[in-house]
Amino acid sequence: MSPIPFKRLFAQTLISAFLSFSTFFIGFLRVYFFSKNLSMEEFGALSLLLTFSAFLMYVFTLGTYQFLFKSVNEGIERTSSAFWASLTVTILISLVFIITIILFNNSISKWLNLSLFKRELVLTITGTATTAVMTLFLFYHYGLGKNNFQNFLQFLRGSLWVIISVFFSFFLKLTLLQVLVVFNLCMCIILLIAFPWKEWNLLFPFKVDKDAFGRLFKYCIPLLPYFAGVWGIPLIVRTQLNIYDGAKYVAIFSVAYTLMEIVFMFISTITATLSPYFFEEQTDGDKPALFYNIMLKYSILAIIFIVPFIFMLRYDIIQIVASEKYLVAGDYIPLLIFFPLLRIIIIVFEQRFLKDGKTLYLGIIYSVGISLSFLFAIFLIPYYSVYGAIYSSLGSYAFIFICLLIRQRGMIDFVYLNLWGLLKITLILTFTVVILNFFDFSNFLKVIPLSMVTLLSLFLSSVLTKKEKEKIFSLIKIKNRN
Repeated sequence: MSPIPFKRLFAQTLISAFLSFSTFFIGFLRVYFFSKNLSMEEFGALSLLLTFSAFLMYVFTLGTYQFLFKSVNEGIERTSSAFWASLTVTILISLVFIITIILFNNSISKWLNLSLFKRELVLTITGTATTAVMTLFLFYHYGLGKNNFQNFLQFLRGSLWVIISVFFSFFLKLTLLQVLVVFNLCMCIILLIAFPWKEWNLLFPFKVDKDAFGRLFKYCIPLLPYFAGVWGIPLIVRTQLNIYDGAKYVAIFSVAYTLMEIVFMFISTITATLSPYFFEEQTDGDKPALFYNIMLKYSILAIIFIVPFIFMLRYDIIQIVASEKYLVAGDYIPLLIFFPLLRIIIIVFEQRFLKDGKTLYLGIIYSVGISLSFLFAIFLIPYYSVYGAIYSSLGSYAFIFICLLIRQRGMIDFVYLNLWGLLKITLILTFTVVILNFFDFSNFLKVIPLSMVTLLSLFLSSVLTKKEKEKIFSLIKIKNRN
């Protein structure tokens, strides 16, 4: 029985944290740059097209990247078969969608209320196809335990096209079409970097055993609603908002939603770092449960610490990263603060089903979740506009959360989580934010007492056990000596 690799986990966590902070910064840069350099209609269209891309990436792969990730440690023959089966399915589906959008572009664009952005829609589909193949390679490396390399590529996937667009904006005024050309080129570059060159001799030649496709479809088909639902819910909501109110309202909704989405993506790196260890076959049955509860505890703790700062600074952040014309988006953030909490708990809960191959249940609840988001959007958005979009999103995620919680209770160590301690921290920070709102001075100055209370509350609440504190301090000492 091998010991839990705390030192390696600590090093990977530090690198992941650095990349997360970088992604965090790039996320705000993306909102800042595109909201100021594109019209509200173009920015709204870009937000909608990027959501299409994220949604279709799962459809193009059918979730085969998760199947490949799970198969990497099952021996070279099964790994090679899983690799080629996943790649074949992804390429075929991508080609079908590319041909479809080229042949029926006029009808599809009109239906989506994107008639002014036909070429942009085609570029979105082609870029998504490249992203889908590249994601397979990323998860192949991820399954091999190359967390740092995979995290770096994930960072490039979300940031490189933004950085290059910002660079070229100093020399010419970029249009939405040109931005999506840059997006396509960057996905091709990352695809080449992610290609498994070193393992190619082991994976080549093309060979798929007779049951490889059967194993793939058995694992992935039930998961299709799950993978589609991850981005399908925001896609449905934004599409309906665009149909009823237009791209301008999508832009306002996207500014508020994206700020909270950045928070979620930042904190999800905790699960991303620990997930490969949770998926490893362990002779010690307690290890997977330990990693599971660590993911859950520290993800919730991170949300509790970050959200009060976002809430307090929401109008200042929007004014800095966007402009005054988007300030109204700050009105919606108090409702949206529940989004990262629900999503981060859901993503941890999902690991149990993915590890055990129980994909049918995930598929069922996400099918219902997507259906609910569609029904909510149809009835709520025409009457409540952006608020209706928020209610539709939160209602769908709340349903998924409850369904997963019901089946997860036996896996959760409530004593280790120290729910009372987490609640105390939440109450202390909430009370602090309320009190600070009565003082008439800069919100940025209020960050100082809020930060002090945050650290103090962590100490007083005893959320971290004595053993956890000792382990953290010992890892810091090890890092300092190196």
